[in-house]
Amino acid sequence: MKKKLPRSFYTRDDVLTISRELLGKVLVTNFTGVSTSGIIVETEAYQGIGDKAAHSFGGRRTPRTEIMYAQGGTAYVYLIYGIHHLFNVVTNKADTPHAILIRALEPLEGIDIMLHRRDKLQLDFTLTKGPGALSQAMGIHKSQTGVSLMKGDIWIEDRGIAIPKNKIMASPRIGVEYAGDHAEWLYRFYVKDNPWVPVTALPGQIVVNVGDMLQRLTNDVLRSTTHRVVNPPRELWGTSRFSIPFFLHPRSEMKLDCLPQCVNFDNPRKYDNITAGEYLDERLVEIGLKKA
Repeated sequence: MKKKLPRSFYTRDDVLTISRELLGKVLVTNFTGVSTSGIIVETEAYQGIGDKAAHSFGGRRTPRTEIMYAQGGTAYVYLIYGIHHLFNVVTNKADTPHAILIRALEPLEGIDIMLHRRDKLQLDFTLTKGPGALSQAMGIHKSQTGVSLMKGDIWIEDRGIAIPKNKIMASPRIGVEYAGDHAEWLYRFYVKDNPWVPVTALPGQIVVNVGDMLQRLTNDVLRSTTHRVVNPPRELWGTSRFSIPFFLHPRSEMKLDCLPQCVNFDNPRKYDNITAGEYLDERLVEIGLKKA
């Protein structure tokens, strides 16, 4: 049974409870009769004025963040890095600026449409893994910030999908190091072992977000054999100092300096004239998995 979430779901006081309960709910878009949907499998809660990681921390009000002060059940969509449109759900009563970032979906309907929007040739887990990817796949744009989830083209449904409690995990939020001690708050919730949830780095590990990298290339480059993606040996996954779910092909000529936010590792520094393949080679040598 498909049932659109009522306003009362969003206007409750506890943003953490709402964030957890959004897991298993279904995000739906329908633009000019074209429908896409996906199961929410990762969220992040932002607790407003007292949360250093929130855009509304300290009561900050700007043209962009003003919508966070709206009534719960409103979309808050903003642009980051000039390319990614991030979809958030405003919660709580009006003038209490809580919000929840939807970070990953497990796609359901309209997968062919999602592939077209993401300029992908075949389905893989990067389709809706990560907030920027899912917004692009679902057709969500910053121009839709402020729309009501009660009516219009974007809404969330309860389809009776129950996530077992032992599958709901909590961790610190991603990319909020600027928030000091608040960066350690366990405000990120995700479905354990779900392949659509992004891999996150542990201390000393590397995560290469190939989906974001490829998204930035032109169509011609995407179809080039020199930029194909290959899997590393499985025995290397999850070792104490090495965790890369995918490699770019070592012959890739893509420069890392134009993709600064796509590679995350412990002690980041700028690489001005190095290709993705050269970067990976350097790191493999550094951690003893390849000879110099």
